[in-house]
Amino acid sequence: GSWWGLRDGLAEQGLTFDLSLTQFYQGVTAGGLNRAFEYSGRNDYLFHFDAARSGFWSGLYVDLHGETRYGTDINNDSGTILSPPNIAMLFPLPEGTHTALTAVKFSQYVSDSVVVFGGKLNMLDELVQPFGAGRGVDAFMNTGLVFPVVLDRTVPYSTLGAGGAIMQGKRAVFTLMAFDTRNTPTT
Repeated sequence: GSWWGLRDGLAEQGLTFDLSLTQFYQGVTAGGLNRAFEYSGRNDYLFHFDAARSGFWSGLYVDLHGETRYGTDINNDSGTILSPPNIAMLFPLPEGTHTALTAVKFSQYVSDSVVVFGGKLNMLDELVQPFGAGRGVDAFMNTGLVFPVVLDRTVPYSTLGAGGAIMQGKRAVFTLMAFDTRNTPTT
């Protein structure tokens, strides 16, 4: 909500944030390596800054994505390697309790249809698919339905990069990117 109008007031000034908590209690009931039920969860912290609404710089946007992962999931119990049953619990790191800032992206529109961007990119946030996506918390949880498995070995989750896109409304029709091939979600 917007306690005392604070959230709405900040949004009018170009600052929006969203906090979410997702909890999982899952089990392997047949097959797999271990028949076990486990509890785990994650928190997502999303921050968006529209510099024009704040009266600073037209066309400049800053997006941050922080994540916390905790608990024990069933990904190792399931026996699957290429397509774990819960993609949400693979990030920022696949085991243990971790908090990380996985995206700090600066975007600048240079015209109504051309945007350049750079910074620390969360590639799962950048992925747009017609039926999947959503980091495993908004739609499907199985890795194979959220993220193309062939990209798993070639595209890092969180890394430094830059690029540009030609936009049609809010949808990119062409994107060109260069990024570091090392996964660096916690640095």
